[in-house]
Amino acid sequence: MPMFPRLSIGPGTERRVILIADKLIEGSGFVVSRMLGLHNPEQFVAEVLESDLARPWIRGAYRDAAGTRWYELDLSALTRETRFLEVGIGHAVATA
Repeated sequence: MPMFPRLSIGPGTERRVILIADKLIEGSGFVVSRMLGLHNPEQFVAEVLESDLARPWIRGAYRDAAGTRWYELDLSALTRETRFLEVGIGHAVATA
């Protein structure tokens, strides 16, 4: 099972590109179908996060008042992850 499922974003669907700092990887970013905006950190409760060797880019976990779990990403760790760096390569091969 691929780590990053291939989700097609159809024509007319709103999407945004979130750029990663050039000091990490030049010219890279995420394509997202929606953004939830900024939230006040005081509205979250930190959770104990077990070490996850399969996802070393997750720095922390939090819960909001509705019980939704949110993850804090370590972009530096994510940009060192081979599976993240090769996500476009697999897509290009599959569609070629």
